[in-house]
Amino acid sequence: MLTKANARVIFVMAVIASLMLVTLNGVKESKGLSPSYSEVKTTDFVWTYNSTSREVAFTAIASGISNYTWDFGDGSIGYGEKVNHDYAEGKNYTITLIMKKDGNDITLAKYLNMTDGGTPAVDFYWEPETPTTSDMIQFWDNSTDPDDDIYNWTWDFGDGSISYERNPVHRYADDGTYDITLFVKDYSSGGNSVTKQIFVFNVPPVADFYWTRESNSIKFLDYSHDSDGSIANYTWDFGDG
Repeated sequence: MLTKANARVIFVMAVIASLMLVTLNGVKESKGLSPSYSEVKTTDFVWTYNSTSREVAFTAIASGISNYTWDFGDGSIGYGEKVNHDYAEGKNYTITLIMKKDGNDITLAKYLNMTDGGTPAVDFYWEPETPTTSDMIQFWDNSTDPDDDIYNWTWDFGDGSISYERNPVHRYADDGTYDITLFVKDYSSGGNSVTKQIFVFNVPPVADFYWTRESNSIKFLDYSHDSDGSIANYTWDFGDG
């Protein structure tokens, strides 16, 4: 039995210029059907891009196609389900694919941006702004890219340590001045870098003491400690000159 659901399925999947249906009440009904209506949901094309050579690999996604004709938008034509094309200039192109199925043409067009937007503007900052040797310093990438296609971050912290995270955390064992370099890569330009200088402070010791009375004298005992090293000097002022 032909149900309404079946009738709709036959209507959508047909690829002929007109369609004759028999409805539930036996009445014959003829309707026009544009080939593009049924094919637009099942046809497409995609591409992959090699930024070094400017070669683009195009692939059609369709079934039952007898002929593929590609217009690459630069005056060049290609044929086949899969084609490669080299673009001489970095500019915008309209890619048109014409596929022939059952004598009908199915046309798809897409916009391809091959422009080089420029190199990334590399920037970063860290928290806390005045770190010490006891701090786990959080570094934040603040780079921007016209193409928004940064894919790699390389940090050189200036103490022999390297990180490939976008926003790494690092601690310095010794106080001093360090040159930090961040290098970022993007697909369209190759990359860019920036170097900044950070000063890492020594953590000051915590001074403390106590005393005990011994006969007619007082014995003072140091109770100070230094979290990142050893105390090198002690000076006592007893308050009596």
